[in-house]
Amino acid sequence: MRVERCLSLRSVRKNETPLVCSSATGGGRYIIMCAFVSCIGLTGVAGCAPRLPVYPWSGHENALRTITARARSIETMSARCRMVLSASDGETVQLDGAIVVKYPDHLRLRAWKFSRCVFDLTITPDGKWLMDAGGDRRGDLADLLSPTHSPTKVPIMTAWSLVQDPSALGGEPELVDADGRRFTVRYALDDGYMQCRIDRRTLTPIEYRFMGADGRTTATIKLDAYRARRGALWPTRMTIRSGERMIELRLSEVEINDELAERAFDPPTGAIRQP
Repeated sequence: MRVERCLSLRSVRKNETPLVCSSATGGGRYIIMCAFVSCIGLTGVAGCAPRLPVYPWSGHENALRTITARARSIETMSARCRMVLSASDGETVQLDGAIVVKYPDHLRLRAWKFSRCVFDLTITPDGKWLMDAGGDRRGDLADLLSPTHSPTKVPIMTAWSLVQDPSALGGEPELVDADGRRFTVRYALDDGYMQCRIDRRTLTPIEYRFMGADGRTTATIKLDAYRARRGALWPTRMTIRSGERMIELRLSEVEINDELAERAFDPPTGAIRQP
């Protein structure tokens, strides 16, 4: 039986130490993006999370300009993550992983179970590559996150930009609701529209709702547990729902604008280029 172990080497974050898995039987090594992660609590000790900045309300147009300016200050993001996949039958699968983003056009998401890589999505200006080992509910992960099956019908790189800025889709926002603690704006899509709910005090997007032309919801992305890092705000919990499928990403060790390793976005052996 193949036995694998993890050894320290180098990370997708420059000047840090990640994991490389090597086969005890063959001795061959392949870089994975980070260590096997035990379940890490994201909320920390009660009351210890840093306070988020609060913005005075001066209308939704000024609020959106502030959000866009804040988003444009982010060049790179990297984090470890725990992924929880759920289906309507109640079955769940948990995977450890890592994500690295270099705006505006690089993304790498890698997941593994028991030190074995089971999923890798790589996006660069040269193309998109997907490696999916299949089995369990990992096919749902591919459907929810791959560039060819996104239920939101929004390119996945754009979807990750939405985490910070609802105007990433382009177009003119329509104010839907500005009462209470949140306000909602709507953006037109080719075959429907997207609505974004935003917290008025912190100007953080908390939910994206994608709807068809008939008004029915096709997918939602919920964002919460924001943390401040180097002047940027980033959600450490993201929940994507489409039909009966759901994936929750719980991020930890989020780093903003760190220098990334030179080969952070090299597709792995076995990844298939997507159309």
